[in-house]
Amino acid sequence: MLFETTIRGINLIELVDWAHASFEWVEGQPLPNHGLIALPPIQRDSAWNPKQVIDLWDSVLHGLPIGGLMLQQREKGHQGHRAGTDARNAKLREGWDLLDGQQRLRSLLLGLHGFNLNAGARDARCIWIDLDDQDADRRFKLHLTSASQPFGYDDKGYKLPSKDRSQARHRYEPDGARIMIGGRRAYTHELFENFLRRGREFILSVNEHNVRMPPEGHPDGWPPLPRGIDRTRVERPAPFTVMPLHVLLQAWFGAPQERRETAVQTLIGDDDTLVQRVTEMLSRLGQAEVALINASAIGGVDNLRRLYDRIGAGGTPLSTEDRLFSLYKSIRPDFHNLVLDIYQQAGRVMPPSKIAASAIRIANARAHQEKGESTGRGNDIPDIVAFSRAIEGQNGNLVRQLDQICPGGETGHGPFAQAFVEMSNAVRHDDQNPLGLPAAVMRYLPPQLIQALVFWKMQPQNNFDQNANHVVRFCLAWLLASWNDDKGSRHCFQMIRENPNLTLHQFFASLAMREDLTRRIIQPCEMSQILVTDQPTIHLRFIDDRTKGQPDRVADLVRLWWRGAERFLPWLQRDYLAAAFPDYDPLADREDDTPFDVDHMVPYNDWGVSWDVLKQRLASNIKDLDKAQLDKLRWARFDLGNAIGNKWLVDLSANRGWGDKSFPEKLQWIQDRVNNGVHEYTSLLQGAFECNDQVYAVWQTASNGSIWSDTRLTAFQTAVERRSAWLYEKLYNEVGLGDWFADHPT
Repeated sequence: MLFETTIRGINLIELVDWAHASFEWVEGQPLPNHGLIALPPIQRDSAWNPKQVIDLWDSVLHGLPIGGLMLQQREKGHQGHRAGTDARNAKLREGWDLLDGQQRLRSLLLGLHGFNLNAGARDARCIWIDLDDQDADRRFKLHLTSASQPFGYDDKGYKLPSKDRSQARHRYEPDGARIMIGGRRAYTHELFENFLRRGREFILSVNEHNVRMPPEGHPDGWPPLPRGIDRTRVERPAPFTVMPLHVLLQAWFGAPQERRETAVQTLIGDDDTLVQRVTEMLSRLGQAEVALINASAIGGVDNLRRLYDRIGAGGTPLSTEDRLFSLYKSIRPDFHNLVLDIYQQAGRVMPPSKIAASAIRIANARAHQEKGESTGRGNDIPDIVAFSRAIEGQNGNLVRQLDQICPGGETGHGPFAQAFVEMSNAVRHDDQNPLGLPAAVMRYLPPQLIQALVFWKMQPQNNFDQNANHVVRFCLAWLLASWNDDKGSRHCFQMIRENPNLTLHQFFASLAMREDLTRRIIQPCEMSQILVTDQPTIHLRFIDDRTKGQPDRVADLVRLWWRGAERFLPWLQRDYLAAAFPDYDPLADREDDTPFDVDHMVPYNDWGVSWDVLKQRLASNIKDLDKAQLDKLRWARFDLGNAIGNKWLVDLSANRGWGDKSFPEKLQWIQDRVNNGVHEYTSLLQGAFECNDQVYAVWQTASNGSIWSDTRLTAFQTAVERRSAWLYEKLYNEVGLGDWFADHPT
């Protein structure tokens, strides 16, 4: 019997081993003592940040209490799932559900038993312990690495700066291609498993002199940790003293009592002081206990909601989407699996909790639509109290609609899943959809836009197959025009409810008429008139100078395009990206995997250096300008140099190789590749640059030499302004915005 009273203490290692045995258990094996411990359908999908994981283990290693864990008894056949981030709900054998303490248990499992990359138990992280690092606040220095951040995090749990990550990769892969996957340089997230494999090789490898050797090609030690790029301490730790935490703990707890000290000594070396410190710490860890609380008496969705709200008040904060997802899973465990299927089939365009919230929002709108309400109610995600009451039966219409659009049964079927996946496929760029959005653009689509499109698709007469280009046009027009995604999406839901037969053109036109919701999409000739001056000045112009006197909706569109159109570059250069990087999979948390850079055509170091340095490169007649004109030049150069007209996407390795080459030198480098049959560079030129002699001459003048003369300054302004306008015209014409807006100005 696990409980004789409401609270019992259990050995910490025994608890974690029980959880590990439960998550590894398969049908046909004997059940662990006390049955299977599992996560209930109502649970937190959000994971702890790195600092929380490290702080927990530091507390454990110091012998500090970590709080009680709350369990609820589970009967045989009830639903639950394992601890992995991609685990699915399934009917389980009898045991206990972990109501509170899920992130603590996951972190404890990671430290004691290590990472698990098997489907259903995935935890692509690893905790490393550095026994050589003296830290005033921690017993030993701990680091967390992950698939998205294989070089770890800083001491506050934040991702390392991009420059430090690049330096770390270069330190361990100095030739840029030591780790190859499928004939190409490994993406950063692929390094994680490689690092773990090399780490295991290092730990297990002993040469004929009983000396452990670092992995081949890494004479300076292992593994690649944040401290390796610490500017105040660049030497590597002793090779015996850095290892995955679970390796150290398993060496101790996996050995017979009388051989534990020998096992640790074999692992970390013969430093008697260090061996004593480590064995004392591990001995205390083996005696640690944690309190278990029996919460089996808690029943009802409303009580579970209250419990989770109050737990969350002092723990990991949950978004509304997380809370709604958890609540509905408590009565529909299969909903968890359905959402994961959509998440995987639709290409991860939004997190699972937002997919779940999208279904709930649409069901809420359909419930009000069915009642014939036209007051604007029901167009949002319901609040948590209203939804919990709906689940308890006080608003059966909402739950009925949700069950209709997300029925149980065969995985992935149902109107919502079908519409969501079809929406994703309809907008995605491929050979059959050349106007589609590259994945690098799809990650910019706001959830509110996707929800509106899915709700529109779920109306009986609407079909993405007949409107694929219109769907892409709608998405790009939204990214250009939307001022407020929440309000815009709310308006769209109301329009669909009032008139389900709207075409996408009519749908967006109704949105574009709202001055409080959208910028005004203008024709390319208007954009050119605003951006391009016939009389460029040597002291340059700010974007606000260009938009002066324009209506607010137009001025804001022009500012967005000038300063914020970088998100449109992957679409404008989609043919180049598809040809050059066919395997690129841009997950939101894997920016280091991006195989291309946003490059300044006229390099930043040519115009963005400190003012004292740049002043020395101004022609004498420029230096003689009055103070006001010089001040304007000093600051307006950033407005001009960082504009969309001076940016393009290029292969990361090519860009790093260019350094501060001038733009004509870059073009010559590209042309040499084109002449040698590297066809993706033809796509690069066609998609990013207006190739004709007149345009080339202006950029040649803008890039001529190191001195900034009046001729060069005005050419730089002209080149950037004209290309900014040209890119807008290219977007407008290729996606067909003129079909919607040319004759019906918004």
